[in-house]
Amino acid sequence: MRKRLGIAGEKTDESRVLRLWREMHKDTEGIKLAKESTFRARLEKLRHDTGWHTPIQTVILGVVGTAILAFAITYMLGGGVILGLGISVAIVALFWVYTQRRISRRAALFDKQFLDALGIAARALRAGHPLVGAFQLVSEEIGEPLGTTFPHIYQEQALGMDLQDSIRKMANTTHNAELRLFATSVAIQLKSGGNLQI
Repeated sequence: MRKRLGIAGEKTDESRVLRLWREMHKDTEGIKLAKESTFRARLEKLRHDTGWHTPIQTVILGVVGTAILAFAITYMLGGGVILGLGISVAIVALFWVYTQRRISRRAALFDKQFLDALGIAARALRAGHPLVGAFQLVSEEIGEPLGTTFPHIYQEQALGMDLQDSIRKMANTTHNAELRLFATSVAIQLKSGGNLQI
């Protein structure tokens, strides 16, 4: 509006955008550092990335129990301590390889689904739906892993949480750079009064 009236030039607009970007970046960095500071939070993030619905403590206890059981059976059958330890380490290593493959498969599927989600959200906004309604539509139309990300925003909004905070929280729970950029740009649009309908 200032630009149309001739009050402010490009420099002012650019500095405002940069200031908003810095504020958003600072906020997300603080939340990210606070969240990832504990070992338990990192384990929970691993569970989220793999898509397990079982608590992470149960998964770890299952793997450790299987390794101990394999060690005991090998030792009792006369394999010795070294062979038992080798089999136990192999079980843990195989589980870790399986976990990494599962994470990479889900990340590839997430990237593919994100393109579809952007298309659905854009069509919903063009049709006159509010932004939160577009997020709800994405969560209904797209399955896991992306489909479980957007319902949290809708539920938190229904409980009275600020939309910008919900979007920042979503950005911090994912490793996907495109989703982080999307969340940051939507939050900046909301803060600067962009043309997104709320």
